[in-house]
Amino acid sequence: MRTATGPVHARDTVSSLVQRGLSAAGIMIAATVVSNAANYVYSLVMGRMLGPSVFGGFTALLGVLMILSVASQSVQAVVARYTAGMRKELGDGAVSAFARRLVGRLTLVGIGCFALWLPLTFVLDGALHFEDRLPVIAAGSALILAFTLPVVWGALQGEQRFGPLGASMVLLAVGRLGIGVGLVAVGASLTGAIGALTIATALAFAVGYPALLRSGGGEPSEGKVGPPAREMIRYGLPAVIGLAAWTLLTNLDVVIVKAMAASEEAGYYGAAATVGKMALFLPLAFGLVIFPKAAARHVAGIDSRVLMRRAGQLLLGVSVVFVAAVAVAGDLAIRLMFGEEFEPAGELVVPVVAAMCCFAIANVMLFYYLSVHRMRFAAVMFGVVAIQVAALFAFGSDPLAAAYVQLVVGLAVIAVNEIFFVPLVRPLGGSR
Repeated sequence: MRTATGPVHARDTVSSLVQRGLSAAGIMIAATVVSNAANYVYSLVMGRMLGPSVFGGFTALLGVLMILSVASQSVQAVVARYTAGMRKELGDGAVSAFARRLVGRLTLVGIGCFALWLPLTFVLDGALHFEDRLPVIAAGSALILAFTLPVVWGALQGEQRFGPLGASMVLLAVGRLGIGVGLVAVGASLTGAIGALTIATALAFAVGYPALLRSGGGEPSEGKVGPPAREMIRYGLPAVIGLAAWTLLTNLDVVIVKAMAASEEAGYYGAAATVGKMALFLPLAFGLVIFPKAAARHVAGIDSRVLMRRAGQLLLGVSVVFVAAVAVAGDLAIRLMFGEEFEPAGELVVPVVAAMCCFAIANVMLFYYLSVHRMRFAAVMFGVVAIQVAALFAFGSDPLAAAYVQLVVGLAVIAVNEIFFVPLVRPLGGSR
């Protein structure tokens, strides 16, 4: 009987873990689908309202914002890492006290970053061929709360409170959609389309932050409010490197194509890239869920590789289906989503979508490795970015060539993981 008890208990533990993971994933998948659907509708509406020549600038500025948001994304990852289990260790008020401290400090950091952004608008205005500097200023205004909202999201993620986290994510996306469409409709054009993000971020923070504080409970035991800043920076630096690499891989192409190609060709590439971003819907939800669960198992000394492996295999299967569907109906999708004037984007869709599928899987990998402190993968990804940058500057004036550069780079990331890290296809080894 004893020989059977151990395996049965292990199976029960794994089954319970899977059930809780699926429940959390279900909440985050629903929130991610709704928020990404709102973002998608927004991009589609902007494509039709702005036209190909202006839409290229829209996607380029969004790409710049995504690249600049790397530091803020790392804030969420670090906060999630350190708030996981903080309430149990330091008392009911620890998480809210920790969040209050960071919100105050990082709001000042965001204001400082916006002040530094203003002189840079002269450089970006010329490099990206904008006729007006106001859209670039509007993009920079998003930096003011760019470090603050991730504190709230990271604390909710670390405590696995996926309901409030999902609600705040949805509010950000839906709010931007409504505000942005309204601003463009009254004549604000690209400035309104970009500036809507700042207003929506403020709304999402105004709802999410009080929800976090309401769950805080009493004061933390012994007055502790979390780890010292030096420790968080030491952990956060690899997170910044990894998130920077992934963000550059998925956004730098639209910026370089906008700078090197004609305005209308950049608009066509932006449309294809928008279709490709559909591949990120599911993995972003899985990454958010895997991070705290893998971190908890790692701290407990339990092998967590199966979490990443199963999620990666699922995404690999979904990716194959998605790419096949785009190969059959990509041209039709472009016409339906953006209109006949974007039809030349049809030839770009398959390689761009396939590349984004690779980066989608890499996103789950990255969050997993950060959660278990395997930082070499982040360094490898940053090395791949150097190859991407060189290739895009060599071929960025031709949107189709840029699309295939992205595909080759994406496949390289997947291959490196398969050979040197936790494989998706090969059998798992014995070490964690």
